[in-house]
Amino acid sequence: MHRSKTRVNGFTIIDLAATAAAGIVLAGTAVPVLSGASAMSGREQSRANMQELGDIQTMYALDHEDRQFSLLPDDFTGNATLYQLQQGCIEPLVLGTDMDGTQWGYYLSCGGQGGNNGNIVMYTPMGFTNPLDGLYRMANTPGINAYANGRFYDPLFFAPDDPALREGDLKLMRSGADFGFSGPPFGYARTSYAMSPAAMWSPRVMGDGQRMKNAQFRPPSGAQQDYRSPRVSECLHPSLKTRMMEHHATNNAPAPCNPAFAGCVPYLWNQSIETRNLALFYDGSVAEFGIEETLVAEDAVGADFWLRNTPLGQLGVYGEFAQGGLTSSAHFLTTFGIRGRDRIDE
Repeated sequence: MHRSKTRVNGFTIIDLAATAAAGIVLAGTAVPVLSGASAMSGREQSRANMQELGDIQTMYALDHEDRQFSLLPDDFTGNATLYQLQQGCIEPLVLGTDMDGTQWGYYLSCGGQGGNNGNIVMYTPMGFTNPLDGLYRMANTPGINAYANGRFYDPLFFAPDDPALREGDLKLMRSGADFGFSGPPFGYARTSYAMSPAAMWSPRVMGDGQRMKNAQFRPPSGAQQDYRSPRVSECLHPSLKTRMMEHHATNNAPAPCNPAFAGCVPYLWNQSIETRNLALFYDGSVAEFGIEETLVAEDAVGADFWLRNTPLGQLGVYGEFAQGGLTSSAHFLTTFGIRGRDRIDE
């Protein structure tokens, strides 16, 4: 990857924690992306974005032996320090370069890069202790944005109605620059469209493939090559498995802020039964999807569409902050991963 000719700023594990906190505690300053720039409604624009992102994901797979997006070596063992001592440095997770040539990203402590090996959590599909961390939120990094316009802050990667966007993020989008104002805004804006982390692991991690009810989570093992990203062709239910989703509640959120948090924190898509976000499926279709759909489907077939026995527990991804106690971690923790399904009807 390109390296800065001046200096490289690598996020450390402290930066990582600050970024995660910024994802949870946002000031209430969200405004529509590029308001008035298009005749499309925000909903229509987001749908068009997702359809184009589906094409980009397909192009990535065509260039990478049909594989899901990944930055980890296939033989990664789970321990960044030991792996790099034995096998050599892992390429950094670069976010972008600012106007003075400084490169921003998550760096591992190897080969003079600086950074911290704790940042390896950002290279894995999703953290099982802090689910805000993980590569599933990084679909606007150079690994994928090279198939678009090569920009972290390209409007293609942001839903116009994403309530998590701040004025500083919009300023960068409008300017045509990336990290162009002496570094990124605090808690830089991750793309509005989150990939399915369940589908980025080896399917073995997300269950034994035999039964959906009480399927067993298997912690990732280097010995089993669980960090090796699966092939897209392993998807058994292309019209029923989410590939990407609007991460925050963009449609029919119960309120601008989730009262379970201090400050003004937007609801995630899975924290309200009223929300129906847009989702991209593996067949290329874009449709509305919400937790009610999964709850009804699970009841109808008597199965678990997502795993309750990961380290995230029975409530999954921030389900403890869901409105009325109703939640789902479909998409996030889909049983059988890419071979599973998140709904039963198109």
